[in-house]
Amino acid sequence: HPGYGFLSENAEFARKCEDNGIVFIGPTAETIAQFGSKTDARNMAIKAGLPVIPGSGAVPDVAAAKKFAEEFGFPIMVKAAMGGGGKGMRIVRTEKELEEGVPAAMSEAKASFGDGTVFLERYLEKPRHIEVQVIGDGTEVVHLFERDCSVQRR
Repeated sequence: HPGYGFLSENAEFARKCEDNGIVFIGPTAETIAQFGSKTDARNMAIKAGLPVIPGSGAVPDVAAAKKFAEEFGFPIMVKAAMGGGGKGMRIVRTEKELEEGVPAAMSEAKASFGDGTVFLERYLEKPRHIEVQVIGDGTEVVHLFERDCSVQRR
């Protein structure tokens, strides 16, 4: 098991393990690839009937971001579609911040993850970041309860 970090979230690494007869203890390469993109993961959640906050697909430019803002209002979170760790994220509360924040987030996402795709979500003030760990063996699946990640270092 690669632990956490870049190898645990790398679909190509998991695929190479599979191709070379190495048992990768973790999600399949296909699952990692599906959840590597936040926009794809968001679409899967919607398709599964899960509630999600108002958001967009990939935003190609500031003009598209302004249309989202007109419909849903501020504040908005501009988020990198790939990667994590807070890189490529901006909270925007005004149209001027949106005009500056979208290109800045795209640039940071491209530099950090090799992909400048961003999307938008309505920003929630004082949210809680709750995760549920799920583990399975291909037949049986169990959850390991929830944890409040809001208190993590980053």
